[in-house]
Amino acid sequence: MLFEPADVLAVQYRISESPKRLTGIRVFFRDGTSKVFHGVELAAALAVVKIAFPPTPGSEWISDQPLQKD
Repeated sequence: MLFEPADVLAVQYRISESPKRLTGIRVFFRDGTSKVFHGVELAAALAVVKIAFPPTPGSEWISDQPLQKD
């Protein structure tokens, strides 16, 4: 696994306008670092992010992830 779901603080989705598609994600980690995933790593990173922030049942949209207040 690239990273653990519990390590994820937030996610920024990078979407191209034309054609509208997901091109990458930037994952922000609890240790203050971030990393961009695209290409071959995108599918694996997105799978881990979906565990950390599951979509709303029945939704076809990627869920919003509110930041936790510490």
